Amino acid sequence: MIKKYIKLIIIYTASALFAYSLWVFFSYLIVPFDSPSYTIKLKHWPQDGYFKVLPGKYKNDKYGTFYTINSKGFRGPEFADKGSIYRIIAIGESSTMGIESNGNETWPSRLQEFLTENGHSVEVINCGIGSSISDHHLKMIESEIVEYEPDMVLYYAGRNDHSIGAYERYPGPDLWPKGRVSYFKAWVILKKAQMRFILLKLVGFDLETIFPYPNNWKAKYTNNLKEMIIATKKSKFIIVAQIMDYPLGVLEDLASYSENIIKELQFKKKKSYMFLRQNESIRIQSRIANENGINVIDLHADFYKAKKSGFKTFYDNIHLTPEGNKLIARRLALYIEQELDKQYTKTIKE
Repeated sequence: MIKKYIKLIIIYTASALFAYSLWVFFSYLIVPFDSPSYTIKLKHWPQDGYFKVLPGKYKNDKYGTFYTINSKGFRGPEFADKGSIYRIIAIGESSTMGIESNGNETWPSRLQEFLTENGHSVEVINCGIGSSISDHHLKMIESEIVEYEPDMVLYYAGRNDHSIGAYERYPGPDLWPKGRVSYFKAWVILKKAQMRFILLKLVGFDLETIFPYPNNWKAKYTNNLKEMIIATKKSKFIIVAQIMDYPLGVLEDLASYSENIIKELQFKKKKSYMFLRQNESIRIQSRIANENGINVIDLHADFYKAKKSGFKTFYDNIHLTPEGNKLIARRLALYIEQELDKQYTKTIKE
């Protein structure tokens, strides 16, 4: 009798372990979006609390684009001491760094071009780093950006703080030999992420309202943004609301609230659940901006008009085409020219 129970226990345990293995290694297939179709191999340059990219020339195989990283680890030409020129530093993620763009096609490069063509003596430095988050941005600002003495900092970021990466979605068997603890931590994140997206897709319910997401991104992002503003108090800190390729109806809603983008939006009726977190990021930015008396440049109306007119401004949900980069640059150029004119008028009066 005892042997029978032992056999049953062994059979049930083996079955459970087998089912568990299937769930671990294959359940990523039910996540309602695809894994990244390509990976850009960048040589990361570890810093104290953040990373940059090692200087050199790189190629994006998917788009056949080339770009250069300067000696300071940022995209674009070398830059020296500031001097008397008006210096603008763009901080962000891959959509600022411009991983799909050749040479001068990123929005910081286009911004430099538009302002220079209009007779302004400015320098725009692209400090965007692909895959970076606000933790990295804050450390980078404190460690070196302030030393470059920017007159203005443009912050176009937020999506990476709340995104779900391929590593989080699918730990995979390759991670197992590197450490059981690391593997299971990734596995737990994967399961929570999967459940959240499944519930969002099927019933429009966000699990995060009950169980905070593992990286506690809202509190961390809020605090980091506040600290960035404090660290750049000698510069004009501008938040540029990051855009994703929203459906036209959602863009229309966002554009209609351009004067008050902190307002709650009815995303669920538009069936656009994947953008809920980005909307929350924008609300956080708006609230922090209001509390600190800084400006948020809202680009939703511009992208709504472009999409309605049939312009392709995104390659995917977040990365910009040349048209998308131009759109951001033109909008920012108009704002910056107004700021420069105000500064000039103030100087004349003094």
